[in-house]
Amino acid sequence: MAFGNDFVYRSLGSPGRFSGFRGVLRDLVPGRGDPWNLRNPDLFPRFVGDVNGDGMQDLVAFDRADIKVARSSNLPPLPPPRAPSNPRVTNSTSTSLSIAWNDNSNDEDGFIIGYWKKEDGSTNKKVTTVGANVKTRVLSSLDSDTEYCFNVLAENLWGFSPNSGYACGRTKVKQVTPPPPTETGFSNVNVFNCHSDGRPLNIWTRDITQSTWVLRGTAPALWSEGSCPGSAAPFVVLLQDGHYFWFVAVDPQLIGCDGQNNPEYSACQRSVYTSPLKGNANGPALRNLIS
Repeated sequence: MAFGNDFVYRSLGSPGRFSGFRGVLRDLVPGRGDPWNLRNPDLFPRFVGDVNGDGMQDLVAFDRADIKVARSSNLPPLPPPRAPSNPRVTNSTSTSLSIAWNDNSNDEDGFIIGYWKKEDGSTNKKVTTVGANVKTRVLSSLDSDTEYCFNVLAENLWGFSPNSGYACGRTKVKQVTPPPPTETGFSNVNVFNCHSDGRPLNIWTRDITQSTWVLRGTAPALWSEGSCPGSAAPFVVLLQDGHYFWFVAVDPQLIGCDGQNNPEYSACQRSVYTSPLKGNANGPALRNLIS
């Protein structure tokens, strides 16, 4: 028996040699996370020994709160789950792809999804995971107008399935908001938060004559079951008649934003108008669709 990164491995002995080793258990190893992925194995040791006197070697591991025992059996290890099939792209925005696949097993612990830019090849693959029986995922924070490919494999305690084969899809071209006609102005801004990440956005405005930004509220996520906005009502931001305003929608969870709710930090801006908006009590509403 040996503890590897992803498996506990076994190699059976014979009179002349050992057989080839194979993974028999995907637990108690660094690849399964805390605490055995720590750099100091002395804190959470693992041993091989016969704990119940049946003559077979068992596994003993010290977790944070428990002593865990995996008893040996004379039965062969169970097989890994069957491979998922029919990977497909079901929807896209300028920053995301909605993907799906067929689940052909009833014993997986979850699925591992690898995705990559087609032009770069799978050597630059990124990985994300979902739980058992989940058959869809939204891949977000992607580049616009770019083709991505992905594949899926299932995992459980006994191993990894073959992968599903790969499928590809292209994100949409990013829509650039044209400068609004400041001569007419707008009575309000109707914010449709349709980004597939499904996070609320903080809406800020600043009168161009003032130095202080004002938090106008939070635009809820309207993305639902692969579509937006449908019949959902927008988040309405009123503009004071005769005043000009800077407008920013902030997503503190954007990469590089570091959790800040700061309208002046470009890494936090999900939507921004580069020209000030003129308030006009009799003007139309400005539709702001954030995808």
